[in-house]
Amino acid sequence: ITISEGSDTTSSKLTVSESTSSPEFTQKLKDIDVKEGGTAEFTVKFTGKPCPTAKWAFDNAELTIDNTHTELKVEEDGASLTLIIHDVTKDDSGKYACTISNP
Repeated sequence: ITISEGSDTTSSKLTVSESTSSPEFTQKLKDIDVKEGGTAEFTVKFTGKPCPTAKWAFDNAELTIDNTHTELKVEEDGASLTLIIHDVTKDDSGKYACTISNP
């Protein structure tokens, strides 16, 4: 004689998501003085997961990177950016800002 007491099963799903961290500057912008006709370079470094995206502004308006007068140099790790302004004029004087955010 066999007496079966039955069985019971429960299951759950495991989802592993990438760890995230808020964007944070590890090197912030610094004030610089450049003579007219010179080259200005603004470098920022940052951390964050996923890798943050950056937006640049000049006097509170979005800065257009035209790759002629202004260009953006991105390091291989994507966590260091340098804004380069060639042949600066008095019109380039003002406040530059970089904002980073996670996508």
